[in-house]
Amino acid sequence: MTRLLKWERLALRGDFSAIPTPFTFHQTDRFAHFLNGCEVAGGLDFLANRSNAMSAHARKAGRWEGDALDLWLCLFFHHRAHRHMGSPYSDPMLDELCEALRTALTQLSPEEAKGLASRLAQNAV
Repeated sequence: MTRLLKWERLALRGDFSAIPTPFTFHQTDRFAHFLNGCEVAGGLDFLANRSNAMSAHARKAGRWEGDALDLWLCLFFHHRAHRHMGSPYSDPMLDELCEALRTALTQLSPEEAKGLASRLAQNAV
């Protein structure tokens, strides 16, 4: 059984204030999978299309945009893609995705955070 870090345990309860700063792609593999992205997005095709569109927009705009759930889905997809392709991490835009997600999560109202956390607990590793 994997021992969760304190900030991960807090995040599973909807307290995102302890997420490390800076929040990097290397820190988020387990965290990304707290959410079952394929299930939440309604399937892998929808998830891939949404993530690819968000990634293309981020490259064009120079910043990530979206709500906490969309950013988390995108993070899930990128970790899944890296795992399945076996490619080394080398894209600084992914660290920026993590920071955008951390910011979006910490700006949720307590009710929104609780609602999101209710989707996470059953998917925690």
